[in-house]
Parts: sequence; structure tokens; C-alpha cells
Amino acid sequence: MSLLDEIASDLDEIFADTGRLVRYAGGMFPALVSELSIEDELDTGGFVRSAGLVVKIRRGVLGVSLPQTGETVTVDSDSYRIEKVTHREGHPLVTLDLGPIHR
Repeated sequence: MSLLDEIASDLDEIFADTGRLVRYAGGMFPALVSELSIEDELDTGGFVRSAGLVVKIRRGVLGVSLPQTGETVTVDSDSYRIEKVTHREGHPLVTLDLGPIHR
């Protein structure tokens, strides 16, 4: 078994043990979801509270195209906007930084 095979096997176990289902592009995908972070950001007129998540999805379950900035992901019935997509060539995970829809 190669190192990449071992990593894929370990990821399968991690997703099975701690993964949550997220909705994206009409499908449900197993993902690793961070705890909700709540931040106060300086905006015109004062501080504005915003919440965000980091979601990691197996590259192989997404098909050919990657998620794009601005698209919507739903986690536990709450919808978020994709603010950043990170994927390295050959890496098995795609990382999505999610923020509030209303931004």
C-alpha cells in the first residue's frame, strides 16, 4: 500500500467518525466542519458581527468541477457563501472558507 493509499484510508475513517453532511450544488457531501467562529469586523458606522466556518470535503466526491467563490453551501440547515476555495494539486481535500450570505 502506497502512502497516498494509506492517507485515503485514514481520511475515510476520519470522515466516518467525525464527518457531517453538507449540501452543495444539489448534492449532500460528507465533510469535516469547523466550529462556528463569530467575529466582530469593523465596518462603516461601527462593528458588525459575522460568523464563518471552514469546511473540508474530499476532492474525489465533488466530481470534475470545484466549488467557486460566491456559491452557497448549507451546513445544519444554515446557508453560507463560499468566500475562499483552497485546493492543491494532488491533495485529497478541498477547503472552503464560508461566510454569511448577506455580505
